[in-house]
Amino acid sequence: MKYKVLASTNERLNSEVFAELLMRVDVIPPSLAMAQAADESGWGTSRFARQGNALFGQWRWGKGLKPTEQRTSEFGDQRIAAFGSTRLSWLDDPELASPRKSPR
Repeated sequence: MKYKVLASTNERLNSEVFAELLMRVDVIPPSLAMAQAADESGWGTSRFARQGNALFGQWRWGKGLKPTEQRTSEFGDQRIAAFGSTRLSWLDDPELASPRKSPR
C-alpha cells in the first residue's frame, strides 16, 4: 500500500490505527505556523504586529487596534486583537495553543 497504513487493501481501519493516523495529521508543524505568522504580520512589520503583537490577525469586537479603514457592521465595533507579547498572540489561537501543537 502507498502509505503503509494497512497491510492489505482488504484490511479495515480499527480504532487504534485510526487514532494513530489522526495523531499524524492533526499536528500543525511549527514551521508552518511560523510561516503563517510571518505572512499575516508582514514579517512583523505590520502596524498590528508592531503596536499590538498581533501575528495572526485575530479579530475582536470592541477591544484591540482599529483598522485605518474602520469596518462598519451591524454586528458592532470590529478590531484586531492586541496582545502584551507575541507569545500571547500565539496562545490565543486554539489550534496552536494545544500542548502538542505549540512551537518547540
